[in-house]
Amino acid sequence: MREANNIDDRLPTPVFIQQTATKEAEFHLAKEVMKYVYIRSERGLWTVGFYDPSGKWIAESDHKSPDDAAKRVHYLNGGTAMEKEAV
Repeated sequence: MREANNIDDRLPTPVFIQQTATKEAEFHLAKEVMKYVYIRSERGLWTVGFYDPSGKWIAESDHKSPDDAAKRVHYLNGGTAMEKEAV
């Protein structure tokens, strides 16, 4: 996996809460605001991950198709696992 260098290859960076009363509250708020996204990290490879508060890309998994990456992002962001379509 490599870091995205082209702004067009990634989704917008999530907004993070900068000031909170306690470390626990800061973690809780940042967790709720943070969202997983996917980027095209190489030709034919989509990487799921998130940007930490400093803007650093943290990779979670790699996928061979954008559909598979989107399904993983959906699940990691609190969605249910997508079921296979009925034929």
